[in-house]
Amino acid sequence: MQVNELDIPIESKETILSAALRNGINFPYSCKVGGCAVCKCKLTNGKIKAFSDASYLLSAEEVQSGYILACQSVPKTSDVTVEVDLTQVLNRQIRGKVIAQEKLTHDITALELSLDEPALFKAGQYAMLTLDCLEGVSRAYSFASKPQIENSTVRFFIRHVPGGALSSLINTKNVLGEGIEIDGPMGDFYLNDSDKPMLMIGGGSGLAPIVSILEKAKEDSCQRPVIVLLGARTQADIYCLDEMQQLALSWPATFEFSQILSEEPEQSTWKGHRGFIGDYLVKFCNNNSQAYLCGPPAMIDDCIDKLSLVGISKSEIFADRFFSNNNSAD
Repeated sequence: MQVNELDIPIESKETILSAALRNGINFPYSCKVGGCAVCKCKLTNGKIKAFSDASYLLSAEEVQSGYILACQSVPKTSDVTVEVDLTQVLNRQIRGKVIAQEKLTHDITALELSLDEPALFKAGQYAMLTLDCLEGVSRAYSFASKPQIENSTVRFFIRHVPGGALSSLINTKNVLGEGIEIDGPMGDFYLNDSDKPMLMIGGGSGLAPIVSILEKAKEDSCQRPVIVLLGARTQADIYCLDEMQQLALSWPATFEFSQILSEEPEQSTWKGHRGFIGDYLVKFCNNNSQAYLCGPPAMIDDCIDKLSLVGISKSEIFADRFFSNNNSAD
C-alpha cells in the first residue's frame, strides 16, 4: 500500500489508518470509528472494503472523486494508493532529544532535534518547545527546516532574549542530549500559491521560517524569483550565508540575498546597505511582488507601511510577528 507515494506494509484486515499510524505516518484522524471524516483521503488506485457507508459524511463530489474514510477502509488489492493532506494534522505533542547545538551568531543558536516521530507541518509554521530540564517553561519557535515525512529531525533558530528562561538556557548552556517536547504545528504563515516574485524579509531569528519555506519550495520545483532581505545590527549578526548560497546556486530563477545593517560602525569595511529594511523596499520590489515578513513587530509594521506605498496590496503581504514576552516566544 502507498500513502502519498510512500510504501508502507499493511497487515491482513488492517485499516488504512491503522497501518499508516503503525508505520509512523501522522495521518489525520479523530474518532477512528467513521463518525467525523477527519481521516478522509483520496483513493487513487486499487480497491478497498468499507466497514461503513461514508456518503453521509462526505459530499457527493468527494465520493465521486474517490474519497474514502481511512479508518473504515481495508485494502482488497495490494496496489491500493491513497493521497491525503498531511499538513492538516491536528496539533500533537511529540517527544525527542537535542542532537545538535550550534552558535550562529553571538545571540542566535541553532537547535537540532531528533523526534520520536516525524513532525508534520507546513513550511513556515511554528511549534511550542519545552525542555525537560526546564519544566513548565514553553516557548514558540518557527521550524527552520522543511517538513519531511521520512525524517524525524527538525531544526529551530533560538534568539537569546535577556531574561528569557528558555532562550537564555539554550544560548548559554550545553543542552545536548536533553529531552524535549514539541507541541504543534501552529500558525498560518506559509507560502501562498502565486506566480509573483517572492520578497522574503527577516529580522533577528526571522530567517527560520523563511529557510523552511524556501527549502520546501525548492523541493516542489518553485520557479518564482526570490529576494531575501535580512535586517541586522552589525556584520556579527549576519547568518545563514551558506544556506542561502546553496539555495541560490540551485534555484531555477533569480535569487538574491542581501543584508541591511542598522548599527554597523561607519569606519568598518562593510560595503553593503546601512539603515533599516523599510528604507530599501522601493529598490528591491514593485507592486507585482508577494511579500513575507518575519521578525520584530516594529520592523514588520514599518515594512508593511512601506510596501503599501510601493503599491503592494495587503492581500499579498503575509507576516509573522516574533513577540518577546512571557506569553509568547522568548
